[in-house]
Amino acid sequence: MRKLVLWLLFIVFLTCCFLKYLIDYKQFQEKEALLKTSNHILNNYSSEAIDYFYNVVYYSENEKSKQKIIKRWEKDIKVYVHGNPSVSYISELKKNIRKIDSLKLGIPIYMVDDPSQANLDVYFNSKKNLDTLFNLTSNLKGIGVLHYKGNEIETAKIGVVVTNISLQKVKYILLEEMIQIMGLVGDGFTHKESLFNENGLNKFNGLTDLDIEILKLLYDPKISIRLLTLKNYEYLFGHLLPNVNTTKKMLKHWEKIKPSKTILQKIRTTCFDKDSIFRKFVQPIRIKLSGDLTQKDSLNVAKVIHSLNTIEGLNLQLKEKNDKSPYYEVQLNYKRVTSKEGMEQLVLTRHIDINNVMTPTLIKTDIELNINHTFEDKTQISLIFSALYQAIGPYKEEAFEGELRNDKIYEALLPIEYMELLKIIYHKSFASGLSLEEFDQTVKQYEKR
Repeated sequence: MRKLVLWLLFIVFLTCCFLKYLIDYKQFQEKEALLKTSNHILNNYSSEAIDYFYNVVYYSENEKSKQKIIKRWEKDIKVYVHGNPSVSYISELKKNIRKIDSLKLGIPIYMVDDPSQANLDVYFNSKKNLDTLFNLTSNLKGIGVLHYKGNEIETAKIGVVVTNISLQKVKYILLEEMIQIMGLVGDGFTHKESLFNENGLNKFNGLTDLDIEILKLLYDPKISIRLLTLKNYEYLFGHLLPNVNTTKKMLKHWEKIKPSKTILQKIRTTCFDKDSIFRKFVQPIRIKLSGDLTQKDSLNVAKVIHSLNTIEGLNLQLKEKNDKSPYYEVQLNYKRVTSKEGMEQLVLTRHIDINNVMTPTLIKTDIELNINHTFEDKTQISLIFSALYQAIGPYKEEAFEGELRNDKIYEALLPIEYMELLKIIYHKSFASGLSLEEFDQTVKQYEKR
């Protein structure tokens, strides 16, 4: 009996060893596969694409949350159009199908005549009808909805509002939704010309090279998307993702520049929104002038911009008069006032991302600058400095304090503490979307060193 027990214990021991070996071997295989995947992506895709992929693929605009896994089609995409849309809409749909098919993603896409065969349903309809069909309550003009199992998209449907909307706008909405149902489910504001940037430059120009690159990354046949969970992606590419390992990155930079407690406290109290999030502009920051301003006023603004651009990390650009593009980040509106009016010298309104996105950003700032005709040039320049300083950085600053420094080249420079603050928050280590909690944790660790 004793021998039998010992024999059974020995078998259990061997079984446990074998199971441990299997687990260890499986973990080894996964690490090897991850390393292979990482090397393939780093060798074949740009760091810009790796970062943008993170923003667009791992965040769902509809679900308003991070996605732990990514999704893509594994079978042919069969498109069926419901209703009786115009010839123009059908033509645009076919153009987009050809455009997607030409990218050679390995997933054929084509139209079918039988709705029972389709796995992608397209609706061109009124806002009211689409609200009912998609159970919408928002003011969206287009929507794409995915149904998936694990990492595989099985079916999808797209709705595009066509009443009281130009054909050009319908084209843009249709293309964006068709690309997003491929698995690029999020919007973002980090790349101004991207198809997925609703406030960017690309309203009707189609896919950018960067958009195509992240789409090809998603459908790369050499990549197992089951391995690319959110956790694994952040582990592999955290060094390229501004919003990952933020404390480590900030500490490394702060060790070099040695910011003072005063500067860090000023950042804490003036640079975080009411939701305790820091937001900054994506570069370049374009500035539009408007209102009752003279040529001298424009020259003064140009001087201030020239001076601010001496700060590392900043790229401010004054929009030319002949630039008809409606897109800009800062609007500086001049208004002439008399001394009797007693108005505030500047009124500032910030616009942040209205949709939940992976990386919160500052989108636009409107400034009304009330200029008294008695102001000297020095006073005007100081006021412009104050306006732009608050527009791009510490918006809670109640007043611009301190004398401007003289410089032979730039004529006027910000006081050093103001320049240091902008230099810190516009450094790549200080990510847009940083939470106040993350900032406080970083400050605590920095002060202990």
